[in-house]
Amino acid sequence: MILLDVLLPDVDGFEVCRRLKQDPRTQEIPIIFMTAMSDTEHKIMGFAAGGVDYLTKPVQAEEVLARGDADMVSMASTSATPFFTFTLPMRTVL
Repeated sequence: MILLDVLLPDVDGFEVCRRLKQDPRTQEIPIIFMTAMSDTEHKIMGFAAGGVDYLTKPVQAEEVLARGDADMVSMASTSATPFFTFTLPMRTVL
């Protein structure tokens, strides 16, 4: 899983995501955008680029962990050929 900001120095995160999705070695890695850009247009751009989720800053650690776990489970259940094995750790939120 990749947590990716949209605002980067040389190229935006949407372009990074598109490039990763075009490369057979990285196309199956789930990408979650984490950014301060909260308008609907940018969210749609994130999903169109290949992101599986879009979080706006400031983010809560518990939300990031929960969404990451959910995205990984979803991806594992829909993938015809799993490319990795993972276990979901038990998380306790106080």
